[in-house]
Amino acid sequence: MRMIAAGYKHALVVKGDGSVWAWGMNRRGQLGDGTVVSKVFPVRVKGIEGVVSISGGGWHTVAVKEDGSIWGWGFNYFGQVGSRDGVVREEDYVITTPVEVFDKSFFG
Repeated sequence: MRMIAAGYKHALVVKGDGSVWAWGMNRRGQLGDGTVVSKVFPVRVKGIEGVVSISGGGWHTVAVKEDGSIWGWGFNYFGQVGSRDGVVREEDYVITTPVEVFDKSFFG
């Protein structure tokens, strides 16, 4: 296990292979498994590998991959998961699988 983190009513673990697993409340997709169904046992977060750091927030999750890119998923009503063009659209309020928020070039 690389690390463990917790958010609002959900928990996350990054395994040694860089995969992410999550469990708990999932009303806003914060578990990243493509659903909004809460889970009492860990489920693998879809579409993300090579994670080195993770943080759970209030109904959202953000991760950093080995290549320096930042990924997010979950509740995005206020843009906390991010938006490439600075506009948060209604269809992006609930993101149930990880999306790249910033690539490594953002940080220079």
